[in-house]
Amino acid sequence: LTEQKRMESEIRRNDRLRSLGIDTIEMLTVLARGRRTTITLERAPQPMPIRTDPSQLGQALANVIVNGIQAMPHGGPLRVQVGPATATAGHGRVGTAYWSVVVEDRGTGIAPDLLPHVFEPFFTTKGVGEGTGLGLAVAHGIVAEHGGWIDVTSTPGHGSRFDIVVEAVGPIPRTMEAV
Repeated sequence: LTEQKRMESEIRRNDRLRSLGIDTIEMLTVLARGRRTTITLERAPQPMPIRTDPSQLGQALANVIVNGIQAMPHGGPLRVQVGPATATAGHGRVGTAYWSVVVEDRGTGIAPDLLPHVFEPFFTTKGVGEGTGLGLAVAHGIVAEHGGWIDVTSTPGHGSRFDIVVEAVGPIPRTMEAV
């Protein structure tokens, strides 16, 4: 209960979603280079206010990016795109503004029968010693605590896309389209 109250008190209005991607990518640069992965960031030019605990949401983003890096055993491009989003089936409210951070890799992909399990604690498709199966579960929990969700799509042999979506504070400019 005390931990929940601490989390609620640290979630506040914050304009850092734009820079969250940069901070997280900078932190993971050495890992990415060592795995022959190039991370590119595309982000909206204006502030993107959300209610967040930046360190927690940064941890969630880092976990998803590390998962993408590890999914590409021979390296390759990993794209992170920050911008507006819309409600999806089963998630969000129509007419509510959302921001998303999309992480796309060109890795091994996830088999359709395994996809429903990727956010379960201790579930992993990696070999022994390569992961604990906690990264995506933790990311999912953090994003849910922020009132958001993570959508995932994947094609075996072609890669995966994770959409981290959180509610915006205020309207999104009409000139922007959802990613």
